[in-house]
Parts: sequence; C-alpha cells; structure tokens
Amino acid sequence: MRRKIAKTMVLLYLLGAVGVLASFVLMPPDDAASLPMVVWTLPTTLIGFLVLYWPFDVAFPFMPSALGYYGAHLAFFFPSIALIAWAIWRVIGGKSS
Repeated sequence: MRRKIAKTMVLLYLLGAVGVLASFVLMPPDDAASLPMVVWTLPTTLIGFLVLYWPFDVAFPFMPSALGYYGAHLAFFFPSIALIAWAIWRVIGGKSS
C-alpha cells in the first residue's frame, strides 16, 4: 500500500513539474518566470540559499551563469526534480527490498 501511495505522489509531483516547466518556457525571461520553478523545488532552493548563498554571500551555486538564462535554470531544475522525487519515493515508499 505504501508503494502505491509513493508511486502516486511521485507521479503527481513529476506531472506538476512538467506544468511548471511549461509555464517557465512560455513566459518571458525575467524573475517572475522563475518563481514557480523556485517554489516547486523549494527544498533544494532552501539548501542553496540558506546554506551557501546567504551566509557566504556567494552566487547561487546551483545555477551556473555560464549556461545562460534558460540553461542555468534547467540545469538547476532537472536535478532538483529528480532529487525531490527520489526523496518522496524513499520517505513514503520505504526501503526497497
């Protein structure tokens, strides 16, 4: 039963990520376009902001500026989504046998 709930939660999270990605790509490149992306990946955003950006006053480490606006955001978004989906699976679904 836990596996079924975990699978459903991960699927819903990934479907939401597709919607967030679509809205990001369709909006003009500004800070408002990336806001849904930042909110959807809040756990990794908080790690980057509270652990690295705020205390050390360095550039946000998970968005490499050399990749440009869209490339940097996508380089942050895809690994964050994968990590959060995996965490949802592990927390709700339990240890695999």
